[in-house]
This record gives sequence, C-alpha cells and structure tokens, in this order.
Amino acid sequence: MTMRSEPKPDREFLRLQWRGMRLLSRYIPHFFAAVTWHSIIMAITPYVVVWFAATVLDALVDGAASSTLCGLSIAGLSTGAVLSLVGGILKRFKESKWEQLYQKVDRVLMDVLLEADHATIDDRYTIDLLAKVRENTDALGAGLVRLPDLYQRSVRGIVGVAAAPLTVGALLVSRCDASGGVYALVDHPATAVLTAALLVATVGGSLVLSRRAERVTSRETDAVVALDRSYYAFYDVMFDASKAADVRLYRQDGAIGRYLDRADRAFFEKGGIKRRRGFGIGGVLQALAAGSTAIWWGAVLCLATIKLHGGAFTFGETLLFVGAAVVLWERADDCCRSVAGQYDNAPYLKTMFAFLDIPHRLYQGSLTTEKRADRDYEIEFRRVTFTYPDRPKAALNDVSVTLCAGQRLAIVGENGSGKSTFVKLLCRLYDPDEGAITLNGIDIRKYRYSDYIALVSAVFQDFRLLAQPLGNAVAGTMDYDRERATKCLDHVGLNIAALPDGLDTPLYREGDENGVAVSLGDAQKIAIARALYKDAPLII
Repeated sequence: MTMRSEPKPDREFLRLQWRGMRLLSRYIPHFFAAVTWHSIIMAITPYVVVWFAATVLDALVDGAASSTLCGLSIAGLSTGAVLSLVGGILKRFKESKWEQLYQKVDRVLMDVLLEADHATIDDRYTIDLLAKVRENTDALGAGLVRLPDLYQRSVRGIVGVAAAPLTVGALLVSRCDASGGVYALVDHPATAVLTAALLVATVGGSLVLSRRAERVTSRETDAVVALDRSYYAFYDVMFDASKAADVRLYRQDGAIGRYLDRADRAFFEKGGIKRRRGFGIGGVLQALAAGSTAIWWGAVLCLATIKLHGGAFTFGETLLFVGAAVVLWERADDCCRSVAGQYDNAPYLKTMFAFLDIPHRLYQGSLTTEKRADRDYEIEFRRVTFTYPDRPKAALNDVSVTLCAGQRLAIVGENGSGKSTFVKLLCRLYDPDEGAITLNGIDIRKYRYSDYIALVSAVFQDFRLLAQPLGNAVAGTMDYDRERATKCLDHVGLNIAALPDGLDTPLYREGDENGVAVSLGDAQKIAIARALYKDAPLII
C-alpha cells in the first residue's frame, strides 16, 4: 500500500496546536505552565534592564547625588538578580520536563497501540501511518515534539511585542523643542503613522519570508530523510545480532556493503547537495526575514537621533527607546518564526492525529462469559469466511468446525492455507466477514472482549517475551504464585536449576550484564509455560 502524502497545511494550525498541547499536558503535567512563565520573564527582562540603565544615565547627566545613583543601581541589580533567579529556577524546571518530551510522545503512541484492537494494528494503513509518525518525530523533529518550542517563541514574542508600545510609543509621540526643517518633519503625525505602517509592513514581510524558509527547509529535509531511511535499512542489519548467522552463512555482507555504498553515494551526491542547497536557500530566506525587520529598527534609530538632537527627550530616554526598539525587533522575529513554524508543523500534527483517531474495528459486546467449573465450553465455526483488507483472495472460505474444551485437536495444512488466520479468529483478534463463531451457542461478538480472551491461551509463531525475571515472564504479572510458575516450567521441560537465579533470573536485554540470553527452544518453552500458567480452558 502506498503511503498517502502529507496533507497540505491550512488555517486549522492553531486548533491543531491547541489539541497537541492539551495532549502533551496530560503526559507532562505543568510543562507548559513552566514554559509560559519562563518565556514571560525572558520577554520582559530586557525592557527592565534597559529602563534601569536609562534611568541611571539620566540621573548621572542631571548630576544626581551619589546616594541616588547608588540606590538606583542597587534597585536595578536587585531586580535583575530576582528576575535571573526566578528565570533560572523556571528554566531548570522547564528543561527537566523537556527532557521527557520524546519519551512521552512515544508513550502516546504506545497507549494508542495498547488500546487498539489487533485488526487495526495489523492493517497496512496503520503500519504505514505509524512509520510516518515515527519518522516525522525522530528524523525531522516535527509534530508533537516541536510544539513546546513554537509555543515558547509565541509567548516570548507576544509578551515582548505587547510591552514595546509602552516605550516605543513614547518615541513616536514626543515632540522636539526645536522647530522647523527636519524637526517639523519628524514631529508631524504622518511620521508616526508611517513608522507604525513600516513596522506592520516589515513584520508582514518577515512572516512571509519565514514561512517560505520553513517550507523550503522542510521540503529539502524530507528528501534527505528518504535517503537516510534507505541507508539505515541496511546499516542496522550489521548491528542486529539475531541476523549475524544468516549474514555470514549466506555471505550477505557483500550485498549489504554494495547497498550501503550505493545509498551512501546517493546521499552525498544527491541528498547532500539537496540538503546544502535547501538549507542554504532556507537560511538566506530566514536571514532576509530578520533583515526586513531590521529596516524598521534602522528607521527608529534615525528618528531617535534626530529627536534627541531636537531636545524631544534625554539621553537616558533615547537609550530606553532605542533599546526597546531592538527588543521589539527580536520579539517580532520570534512571532514571525513561530507563526511560520506552526503553519509548517500543521501537516505533521495532522498525520499524528490521523493515527491517534484511527477507529477500532472490532465490535465490543457487553455480555459476560459463563464461568463454568466443569469448563464445558463449545466453540463452533459456522460457515466462516475471512479476507484480509489488502488481499484479493479469502484466507478462509466457508469453514465450519466444532471445538470442545478438553478435546485435543491438531490443525494441519499447507503454507498459506489459513491455519494462523483460523487461530486469530478463534482468539477473536479478527471478526469474520461472513458466518459466525459461537461460544456455547452465542456469537462471541456479543461477549465482553476481555471476558472472552480470558478463556484462551495461545503461543503464536512470533511470540514475544519481555526482558524481566523469568517468573514474571511466565506469570505475566509482578506478583505471582512461585510454586505454580515452577510447575509450569517443569511441565514444559525447562531446567530451572541450570539458571543462575532460578525464577529470579532476568531474561536478557541489551545493556544488562546480568541478563540471560535463552535459546530459541528455551524461549518457546517459556512461552508455552506462560500459556499454561494462565490456566485457560482453551490452549492453542
């Protein structure tokens, strides 16, 4: 199945960002509150510093007493120290939360997979969509993981721009003591209007250029990621111990080496050039975006110089106005980059939410299964037909059979004849397209799903054992009956005495020096013991 391309961004980017932030807030509590307060402090601190510097300068020029100068200096240093202290505490708290970001986004995906039914997980569209979400997250840093940075820029930009009129506005309305000539021109109301209009124009131009830069960078990055994917598909094989025997026995190292060389050349000859060229264009556009805002700052500097010469305000006020204009320039750039980034990030959020919103397919019944001490359960397939969504031919066609608890039955057939499909339908991992499966005469779809699967234990061809102590792996729980687990392992022929710590022996996971790597045969025995420990009426 061909994966659908990224949806085009639209004006829903704010709604998508709000939904993403609410989702992350559930997994990382107080994260956005810390980001908000830290961004506010970072936005207002430069204005406070400039204001105190301007006040001290005016007091110095006016010949203020040393006690006054000391008081102002101490007040400025104290305020700066408090802001730095609070900002530092918030920054540390924010960064401690930020470190969890990628892990928590993975947890979001895992929770969806754990709650989804097997038919949904096994669907090719779901598999491809999940791969795309992971690629967007890990390779591009897009989607949910980009939201905190965009939000931080937004808060810092909005607060900084909102605070600027308190100082920059005074620059535009102040009038010179001198009259005539250039002083009359800068005092004219039209000059203030034109300066404000220039700000709007430069910010608008910066926004357009920032959005263009985001699109160029994203497009060229996607091309490089595609080449990276091809390269690492073979690269990872060389570090997978489970594939080492095949690689050596069938001399696949030569083929892998050739594929790596080919992908490597494509990356540096094509992808590398594209990346350098794309990032170069994106970087130029981003520089032009910042430079367009600098045009306004230059106009403000000229205006402040003329008004200072004309006696409109003092040296300290000039420092305040020019410093505020510089901060406003930076905060306006934050706003532009934030909006452009939110717009560019919208398609990746859409892909994420498309995965989160995949509907479940299995009907969830409400009946409880009958708890029978004699385990007299009868399961019947009544003319069952099933076809996988991406297959033209039915995997099972008009199958009828009756199974009774306690009966021993082998299902035998050629490869592709539908044995695994039969078992998955029996476990209710899928629902039949036609016909019905009944438990003691009642369609199993009418039973509560958790109640029905409690009646079934199964060991699949592709079973998985978690990297945990042996006893926990058998019981499937943290607290378990050790005697019962030992009997199940004895029953399947696993020699517990040969293990260093018996039931407490940890199964191997990468990086664990104490873990034991069991053979495939012993792993199968542990999986069968796990099925026996469940003590279900039907064991497959």
